[in-house]
Amino acid sequence: MQPSKLCKRRLAKEWKMLVKSPVQCVRAAPNPDNILEWHFIIHSLDDDRYRNGYYHGIILFPADYPYKPPSVKMTTESGRFAINTKLCLSITDFHPESWNPLWSVSSIMAAIVSFFVEDLSTHGSIRTSKHTKKVLAKKSLGTNCKTSPIFRTLFPDLVELYQAKLLVEPESKEEQEEDVVKISQELTDSQIGLYSLGFLGITIAIIFYLFKG
Repeated sequence: MQPSKLCKRRLAKEWKMLVKSPVQCVRAAPNPDNILEWHFIIHSLDDDRYRNGYYHGIILFPADYPYKPPSVKMTTESGRFAINTKLCLSITDFHPESWNPLWSVSSIMAAIVSFFVEDLSTHGSIRTSKHTKKVLAKKSLGTNCKTSPIFRTLFPDLVELYQAKLLVEPESKEEQEEDVVKISQELTDSQIGLYSLGFLGITIAIIFYLFKG
């Protein structure tokens, strides 16, 4: 769906404002081919679980923004959120009733960063160990550079940063393999818990509906 004229003007204006006054710990840019698709990077967090992490996410705006809220998902493994899963936040389309058209992209970014470092649970959040989060933080920049063409297009300076980091001696192959096994199992367990929670919610809703009827 094509964005309305108001939507395009609003997002273009907010892009200029964001460039002029960036939000702390986050960078963002629209897809050059689609103004409704914005990519952001959460970085430089003052939290040792996520320190040195570069977490790529996507904001998808509706064609009639700002009258309706966007959806948000993460694409980089962080141990905090499941990837490629819509996040249930007060500023997303999970809660259109709480959306305020006056909220800007900067407001959305600030809310995402704030929720990222908290331990509150919501749809799309997962629970993992501190060790897993720290290992994923260390791997995040390389993962983004190697797997995401749009990341490389929008954030070329971070690609250069990763190439510079390659000059640093990497961890041993044995450590890498051990971490991959541990993290894969932990993330799998977390995803199972996420899906189970969703299934439980659906079951309760059905029971409530039948009882009410």
